This record gives sequence, structure tokens and C-alpha cells, in this order.
Amino acid sequence: IAGLGIEVSIFDGFLFVLIAIEYPIIKQLKGKADYASAEIEKALATPGFQIPDDYSDKTKKIRDKIQQDPQKVLISAILIAVLALTCFGESAMLIWVCSLSGFEDFNAWYAFAIGIFALIGLMLLFLTLRYLKDYQTAKHLQKH
Repeated sequence: IAGLGIEVSIFDGFLFVLIAIEYPIIKQLKGKADYASAEIEKALATPGFQIPDDYSDKTKKIRDKIQQDPQKVLISAILIAVLALTCFGESAMLIWVCSLSGFEDFNAWYAFAIGIFALIGLMLLFLTLRYLKDYQTAKHLQKH
């Protein structure tokens, strides 16, 4: 790394400063989230607790920050699925292009590109499934 030059060291220094500045903020947010999570668990176990009216102001603020609109989550899932299909389509198109010449032009670069597009497509497909799960959770939380 030292042989790469001063640019890497400057970038590393900038990155370390950024992490040092953000760490207390992230730690504070984690503390607030833990408090809100404990209060929500307690509320779910307490009969007669009025959700969300009886939450403390701190929990209400955290809840408002993290609550997602189900329609936005669904739109994101659809758009990510389109990107996944595009990546799979690109892999298929590269295979088709290679087949036009009887795979005489097929080399490691084609294999690498096909593999990368397929891998990105798989990751995007996994992300789509996670968003669909989040969509169901967001719909459920919108009721509470």
C-alpha cells in the first residue's frame, strides 16, 4: 500500500476522520433504537397498551424515522427486479452473441463478463426478495 503513493494515504486519512466523526452519532442512534425496541417489546406484552399513542416521545421519533411507506418499498422491489432481469438478460445476450460464431470467439473475457452479470443478477434477485419481505413488514407496521 505504501508503494501506491500519497493519494492513498490522504484517502485513508480522510476515511479515518470521517469514521471518527460519524461513530458517536451512530452510537447515539443505536442507543435510541435499543430504547425504542425495548419499549415496543414491553408495549406488545402489556395488555391495554395503546399503540402508538402511549409510546414515549423518544420512541415516537425513532418510529417515525424508521417507518417505511409500503408503496415506496414495493416500487423499489420492482425496480430492483427489473435491474436483475436486465443483468440476466445481458448474460444471455453475451452467450447468444458468442453462439453466432459457434463459440469460436468465446474467451476468458466473455466468461468473466457473463459470470459478473449473472452474479450481479443473483444479488439483485436476493435484494428484491428482501424488499418484498420488507414490504410485508411495512404493511403490517403501518397498521400498528
